[in-house]
Amino acid sequence: PTEIDVQHGIIFVKRSVVPMHRVQDLRTDRGPMAGHYRMTNLKIRTAAGSVSLSGLDRDEADELCDRISRLTEFADDV
Repeated sequence: PTEIDVQHGIIFVKRSVVPMHRVQDLRTDRGPMAGHYRMTNLKIRTAAGSVSLSGLDRDEADELCDRISRLTEFADDV
């Protein structure tokens, strides 16, 4: 994979495509309520902006962070 393709919405669809080589930072956010339900938000940042993935399962978010980290070849700072 050379890019991350994120799509939100049903009626009004917003699509964001982020090339892997542009990813600069990965952040996860787990508040107390989200932590209780094992949910996580993931933010993928580039120099041009960011893409957020909300409501991911905690294990799925961790696996996705690891995979993106390996593909972009930067250290795990999450």
